Amino acid sequence: MSPAAITLALAAVSLSACAVISARQPYRTADGAEILITSTMRGGKLAIYINGKPVIEDSIINFGKPMKGTWSTSEVTALCKHKSHWFSTEDECDVFIDGKFAANLYMR
Repeated sequence: MSPAAITLALAAVSLSACAVISARQPYRTADGAEILITSTMRGGKLAIYINGKPVIEDSIINFGKPMKGTWSTSEVTALCKHKSHWFSTEDECDVFIDGKFAANLYMR
């Protein structure tokens, strides 16, 4: 591998480590209220928000395990997974509110 290719690869890795990755999906509750479920990932930390308020904040180390939080009087659970590819990653979280599927947040 040439020195230029190595430099380019290192620059891409260092820039991606600082990137903020996000996803969003609307959801309508059983009583008809519309909410917006969003997520961000930065520096190995995942945050899931409902209507802009943080509900779950955890490390990506815990992907594969249920991550729990509370919104209003409801229990929120996120089940997340991480896949690494040669030059990219895929992160995906299924979000449940009171045990009912609410969103699939796909971050890449």
